[in-house]
Amino acid sequence: MKTEQKIWLGVPQGKDATEDVLDPFTSKVGGHAALFRDVPNEALKDYFGCPKCGLVNHVSLLAQLYAPLDCYDRVLYILTCAKCGVLCGPSATGLHPSLPKGRVPAGNKKNTTPPISSKPTSTSFCFALRSQNFNSCYYKEMVERAEQERRAAEERAGSKRRDCGNMLFQEEADWDDISEPCGADIPIDVTSAPTQMENSELDPQSDTSLLPLMTIKEEPSFALCKSGCLAPLKGCTFTNGIPLNIFIEPQVKKENFGSTEDQLREAQKKYGEGAALDTTSFEEDDESPVERCVRKYVERVSRVQTQCVRWSPDGEPLRSSLSVINVPLCPLCGAERRFELQLTSPLVYFLTMHKGEEKNDTLHFSNVLLYTCRKNCYSEATPYAQEYVVVEEEI
Repeated sequence: MKTEQKIWLGVPQGKDATEDVLDPFTSKVGGHAALFRDVPNEALKDYFGCPKCGLVNHVSLLAQLYAPLDCYDRVLYILTCAKCGVLCGPSATGLHPSLPKGRVPAGNKKNTTPPISSKPTSTSFCFALRSQNFNSCYYKEMVERAEQERRAAEERAGSKRRDCGNMLFQEEADWDDISEPCGADIPIDVTSAPTQMENSELDPQSDTSLLPLMTIKEEPSFALCKSGCLAPLKGCTFTNGIPLNIFIEPQVKKENFGSTEDQLREAQKKYGEGAALDTTSFEEDDESPVERCVRKYVERVSRVQTQCVRWSPDGEPLRSSLSVINVPLCPLCGAERRFELQLTSPLVYFLTMHKGEEKNDTLHFSNVLLYTCRKNCYSEATPYAQEYVVVEEEI
């Protein structure tokens, strides 16, 4: 049975947060982009400039996330350019991303038609950067841990070898009533089986604990910025930066209501013999695939209504549309990209609550999906590598 993937949620903290929002290792939404890798100032505009217009004049930070993987310290920047948003026609707006207190409606009423917006809407243009550095300290810890596991495996193999040798000459052993002359030589190779066992203990195919040592090579580390070094973004600053609480998405326990007959008996006890059950369900209605997709999105986000980030490397995004996504290969190394995280609709509320929904003419999306290089490629020449972003329209 396949276990459900773990998803880490990012939820904005309250006013009592103590994290330094100018520290690149602080995961946050809004505020200023704190630099991670140290590069010359004149090169920053090339990295943080909008891929469409090439300027930083209208670029703002949506979120900055510390997302370590393997032996890499990684910082992800999701940015938007107000100048390059895409204007769309009138559309259904059953779920507006900037709901009070980040709340999302239940969205489970039958045959409810979303109201139609009277004016054209726009979809934000977003892009993302990945900055990372090899953590040599963690690598050394991992090598030491792998060495300890190797020694423990050798000790287990030696213990089994000794046990096998003892068992061969136990007086109580069952020899199948085969009588041998006293002092006869019995040709038994007591070394072959333990040797095979010992080799299998060191085989990466049979011992996955040694895989990191076998597959990850030590790489150079590069200079990092001190806390407080900022990218030269000139767009609107959404808040001063709100630190995030990161935790695993809680699992919802399915309630067991019993059989239909049991429910009917309980209803008749409460309301009399005339009680009846409505055995129809929302799924049985004429629900289109698009409506089903939106409903499931709303229901999942409603579990933690203030979630702004969903982080699940190699997982599946929580989609709000059925549009086909064709993710290009990493232009730096040619490797496949994989889904890593998404920004969800409640984020818009937290970034614009200081000025109100009416004045929000910049942020319009239900999801911002980020796909990153599966190999985590990087070098001295790519301190801020651009990754692939998909923006899903408001719903």
